[in-house]
Amino acid sequence: NDWFIKATELEINGRSDKINASNALLEFKGIPILYSPLVNFSFNDQRKSGFLTPSIGSTTKSGFETAAPYYINLSPTSDATITPRYLSKRGMQLQGEYRYLNEDYSGDSSVEILNDSVSQESNRYLYKVKHEHKLS
Repeated sequence: NDWFIKATELEINGRSDKINASNALLEFKGIPILYSPLVNFSFNDQRKSGFLTPSIGSTTKSGFETAAPYYINLSPTSDATITPRYLSKRGMQLQGEYRYLNEDYSGDSSVEILNDSVSQESNRYLYKVKHEHKLS
């Protein structure tokens, strides 16, 4: 049990399959990571906007790094994710991804912006676009 959520109050709604937590504290291995006065999430298979599992790590090039992705359910066929990421040896990075899916086509696009303290330039950018279309 690496990840754990503590709350002062927890409301479970069986009709809507949702959980509301008041004064929620996200912990990783007993270390407090994130506090929120209100958190809600579903316990079924339906997609719902909200925070995804944060990541923590370390590399020799970037140093300590942590990211907290936020998922946005735009429609039944599209979604987006926005991820602020901190790299102790490089600076702040913002990542964004948009995905879509249809019977005849699908695709995703992403952008990353890094305020790189290592590079001579003030900001570094990365763009990716992928689209697949079924021809019949």
